[in-house]
Amino acid sequence: MKSQTFGVDLEDRAQLMVAFPRIMIMAGEVTAKAGDALIFEPFGLNVVKFSLLVTLTRSGEGISMSRLKDLSRMMRSPSNFTQMVDDLEAKKLVKRVASREDRRVSLVEITAKGNELVSQVMVKYSQIMDEYLRDFPTNELRDAVYVLIKWIWMTGDAAGIAHLKKTEEPFQE
Repeated sequence: MKSQTFGVDLEDRAQLMVAFPRIMIMAGEVTAKAGDALIFEPFGLNVVKFSLLVTLTRSGEGISMSRLKDLSRMMRSPSNFTQMVDDLEAKKLVKRVASREDRRVSLVEITAKGNELVSQVMVKYSQIMDEYLRDFPTNELRDAVYVLIKWIWMTGDAAGIAHLKKTEEPFQE
């Protein structure tokens, strides 16, 4: 069966192997641009900065910059990552505090204003995702998530991106 949109024979493994990474790249670009335009820009954010805020919200405590980078799964240069945190700090969404254990280490904490913004964005995020995923059955979403996680782990491991390596299987086969 040949896909009308991408011209890929869905029964030809060789064509699928060439198409898969290309479609992943396209999906990433569409996701980032659509997410920014539909969800994050009205709140003065982008998908990357929102991801940092969510990571801090989930941690419940201050996190060092290197740990925050690992937990948020950001593949950004250290200077670019620092600039993003600086921007969030300028908007008073996060703050830096000295670690109690090692005062040479700065921890990043989410502020009350940052937590409130995350809550507001999550409402909009849920509405948009519900709208765009409404027609996908749960089993299709589950299969897509499984394939994407597996792909990220395998390619991240092969590329030596340590923070993408799996620590435990999320699914049992």
